[in-house]
Amino acid sequence: MNGAPNNLADQLPCYAEAFSAVQAFGALDDVLWRPVSHGTVSSSRPRYGEHVLDACCGNGASALPAARLVGRRGSMHGVDLSAALTGEARERVAAEGLDWAAFTASDVTKFPVPARCFDLVQCVLGIFFLSDMNAGTTSLIRQARPGGRVAFTIWQRGAIFPVGECLVEALAPFKPALAQQWDKQADALINRINTAETYAAWLRESGLENVRIDIREHGVVLGGTTSRALVLGSGFRAMLAGLHPAQIVEVRDRYLEILMQRDVMSVDATTLVGIGKVAR
Repeated sequence: MNGAPNNLADQLPCYAEAFSAVQAFGALDDVLWRPVSHGTVSSSRPRYGEHVLDACCGNGASALPAARLVGRRGSMHGVDLSAALTGEARERVAAEGLDWAAFTASDVTKFPVPARCFDLVQCVLGIFFLSDMNAGTTSLIRQARPGGRVAFTIWQRGAIFPVGECLVEALAPFKPALAQQWDKQADALINRINTAETYAAWLRESGLENVRIDIREHGVVLGGTTSRALVLGSGFRAMLAGLHPAQIVEVRDRYLEILMQRDVMSVDATTLVGIGKVAR
């Protein structure tokens, strides 16, 4: 799950480290991760007895509702780079007695299971963190059995954007080159396919059939705590890499001030859930 897409940083470890901040990540559960994840599961519709792969599963926000639906006759396996978040997900399923759900800390594109063995592969706000989005998405599709389904969720164009824009401005005294990198994001693949029409076309080009796009509207009201959590509990946290604690405090204060100056009281968090069928 995410903030900024991967091309803004050359090294995936920055993002793995960012998502290891379990407490900060969890601070967004109620306002962002859970509503977005439940929207995806409402679209992906796991069925009783199915076997589900939840890629880039984080702390289990979408994996747990999927596990509840597939029941004991099914299985749910969550995979995420963050050992800290998958550890929390294990605790959550253990607390509910969902012993048919398992979690692995791994690169999901290198997950050592036989290909084409899942009825459903879902990934909430994760495909744009894959080192190669095209190849990584194809790898996930190959995990679904012939006739199976995939459901990949991305941000709709403009969603969450003000947070990143204000953070980049706040970071300018310490990372002046970041603004140029941010501007280049317009050319990134994820920002060329983040409308319902372009996303559907890309999924069809990826080999999926019967593609549909569900638009899941959501918004986040900002306040001091939530505004900070949208940075510290998401992929935006990677932008702070290399800063000293005192610099991070200064960036935080500048970021909150910029939000106020621009009168940013809430942000759109609408997602596009792309669902498709794997050819038999």
